[in-house]
Amino acid sequence: MLNIGGARPGESDMALLGHPGKFTYCLGEDEEHSPLPPLHVDLGYQPEDSVVTVIGAEAPHSVMFSGDADNPDNAARLLEVLAIGVANMATNNATLTGGAAVVILNPEHAQILGDAKLTRADIQQRLWELTHYPKEKLVHFAAKFAARINSDEYRCFTKPDDILVLMAGGSGLYSMVMPSWCAGRHQNRYVSEVIEVDAFCEIPGSAPLLTEE
Repeated sequence: MLNIGGARPGESDMALLGHPGKFTYCLGEDEEHSPLPPLHVDLGYQPEDSVVTVIGAEAPHSVMFSGDADNPDNAARLLEVLAIGVANMATNNATLTGGAAVVILNPEHAQILGDAKLTRADIQQRLWELTHYPKEKLVHFAAKFAARINSDEYRCFTKPDDILVLMAGGSGLYSMVMPSWCAGRHQNRYVSEVIEVDAFCEIPGSAPLLTEE
């Protein structure tokens, strides 16, 4: 981080502990098998666009859920568990509030929500609602941070689409959430950009590439 980004401990880099995500970690959305539209499409891009979304987040947190297709509350219970993972009281999202976070559904969990006919917007809305907490809960753990809240209830996220939702990985018991730092002027908002996969550049003064007939 010192050599690549010029990060200086206690100055530009205020973290107390190191984190590999400060350099890089990435994953690809499983668009082909997901019951949800590609994330970039719901973010307003064209289906044919190649888009990268970047967010300053914590390391991945596992969220364990064993589905029961015979339980009519199957999808609701899964969303409750995901909400606990993405904004439990040990996270910055629950204490500092604001910012954004990521929910990575494994195929099995994505199918549970798909079978319940939930759209990405439905999932985001419910996770947002489930992360409205009573102020007294924050007072118990972090009274100084709670002092700035003037109502009996507060929101961990400003709006539903602060919670990114996509499918990736293999089926099983575990999905993954990534809370964020919520710090600084930008509060670790996510940023998306279209990438040009066929772009190339020419070196000024270089000879043209010759091909044999």
